[in-house]
Amino acid sequence: MSEQTIQFSLVSLFTMGIATCAIIVGISGHQDFNIATVGAFFLTAIGVFILFFQIEIQHSLSELLDSYIGNYPGMETEYQQTRRFLDVSISLTSLVFFSIAIWSLGERFDTLFSLSTVSASGLLGLFFGRLKNGIHSGKSKTWTLMTEDEKLADYRELRNWLSGGHSTTLSAQQMNRIESQRAIFVHEIKGIISDKARFTPLLNDLNESREKQGLMHETLMRGPLKRVQSQWVSELLEHIKTDKISQYRQLIGSLLTLPVKLTLLEALSTPGVGQLPNEEKARLFSKLLQECEEDAVRLQGFGFSNVSTDERHQIKLNITDESAQFVLFVSRKAGTTELYDFSSGWLHRLLYIFDIHLEKEEDRQTYPEHFRSAINTAVDDFGLWCLCISELLQGRDSSTHLGVPQHLNQLFEEILDKKTGHFEKDLVLMTWWAYAQLA
Repeated sequence: MSEQTIQFSLVSLFTMGIATCAIIVGISGHQDFNIATVGAFFLTAIGVFILFFQIEIQHSLSELLDSYIGNYPGMETEYQQTRRFLDVSISLTSLVFFSIAIWSLGERFDTLFSLSTVSASGLLGLFFGRLKNGIHSGKSKTWTLMTEDEKLADYRELRNWLSGGHSTTLSAQQMNRIESQRAIFVHEIKGIISDKARFTPLLNDLNESREKQGLMHETLMRGPLKRVQSQWVSELLEHIKTDKISQYRQLIGSLLTLPVKLTLLEALSTPGVGQLPNEEKARLFSKLLQECEEDAVRLQGFGFSNVSTDERHQIKLNITDESAQFVLFVSRKAGTTELYDFSSGWLHRLLYIFDIHLEKEEDRQTYPEHFRSAINTAVDDFGLWCLCISELLQGRDSSTHLGVPQHLNQLFEEILDKKTGHFEKDLVLMTWWAYAQLA
């Protein structure tokens, strides 16, 4: 458990006292400012505004919403966009409540007027509290200007959060530092990918790390990403080294390099990118894929991942050259379709089903005659087939995807109607048999 300093502020206490008094006086109706009964409502609304504003400044409760939304697919790396979305949503909702209040005042709906006014005031207080906390103001104290005691307190807050302690939220300043460093890392890796002279040695280093059963994020952070590490990251790693708790370093490595690994996966899925023999590239791709899944699971409880824990996370896959090349081929073909949005989740699911449920060679030798038509359809347009598989293995309905034609949707419905009890396994098997004819 990390040390924490309890801060007492007379100004905050005085402000909360004023807010409470305003609410009590407003509700009691003793003061209406000579504006009929509306004055009492206004006084209550002012008290609610101050109360919510002060609570947000002191406790940053709305950051729980940032963390909650960050759990949704596609949002785990979009911190700034998530915060903007929440800011806009809160401000627009408060405007809606104010509009309702104005309308209900004209219609003399006193109860609706009071409820909408108080709701709008609370949301507005929340909104300005978020701004005051530095979520978008840019006025938070930079790392280089902080004292050693402030840096240590900052580290303890992060350490307590990583250890799953009683602090359930992370400050806006910490979130901004994490987001900024991740963005810098991704920008750096994209520059390396576009430069063959730098990208090929990196792939060789990652392959060497894979052969030694090392962690990819260590190779990345000690290698190409080291020169763009912020002072915050460098000093953070020193603190972790002093604590001698490897779990923290692993969590920080996963946290900062997961977007980098996803960027590398997408690059390796692109034909012509990366000067490596196909067998080595496939093995590296599968290793990165498995590490991304492990990172996502590791970060799941921290609001940085949308992955749900299930049986596949409890099994260490024994990835073969055959399965690695199969998954890389499928990923590349899916990328040839215009409407495909790269995702690692379905590819790991494909790898899992293939390695766990189809590990025996005899399971892959012959296929049932009633699947012949579907396999022929897959061979005719394998890229489009892989796009459909990417949707289905993510638990989505392929019929809602704009790029999937009706005849394929009908085909998948027919396969599902057979009720074999292993729909995903059937899909992977048919994909494998189509791949065997094309590769």
